[in-house]
Amino acid sequence: MKFVPSEGKIYVKTYSPYLDQYETDSNSEFTLDYPYNYLGQDTNVASNTNATFLWEDLETSTTYEWYVEVVDADGVKNISQTWNFTTMA
Repeated sequence: MKFVPSEGKIYVKTYSPYLDQYETDSNSEFTLDYPYNYLGQDTNVASNTNATFLWEDLETSTTYEWYVEVVDADGVKNISQTWNFTTMA
């Protein structure tokens, strides 16, 4: 699976170890829509300091996933791993 949040898509390809190849039929290679919500940004963060963002209006007893995209002064973009948390009841 390839997650592409900027496109709001998940690209799925099924691999068969038995055949040692990717499957290509319609139920083995497909694309799913995946909702992606841009939350906000913290700009002009000084080196060796923390960026912060307040995520408001979260549902109780709900698991959320998030990641961070960092762009440096030269325009080089880095994307973090995905983290998750569950809100309290």
